[in-house]
Amino acid sequence: MFSSAIGIINLQYILDPAVIIIGGAISRNQTYMEMLERAIDQVMKKRENYKVRPRIVPARHSNNANLLGAVYVIKERIGLK
Repeated sequence: MFSSAIGIINLQYILDPAVIIIGGAISRNQTYMEMLERAIDQVMKKRENYKVRPRIVPARHSNNANLLGAVYVIKERIGLK
């Protein structure tokens, strides 16, 4: 869990996004998301130079994003909008 937290913190400092979105089936697991938030808090407490905490949210379509994308492509190819 700590390696995921460190990776997310690194993304925050390298790319400076407004939000980091966690997608896929894991984004539906509330326990995982809470553990990830706690791990980020713990990592940030150990490093005084970490000042900006990443904002993490689950993806809106969670594990269905790939299916929605496939439907979009099919509709586009057959001319539906």
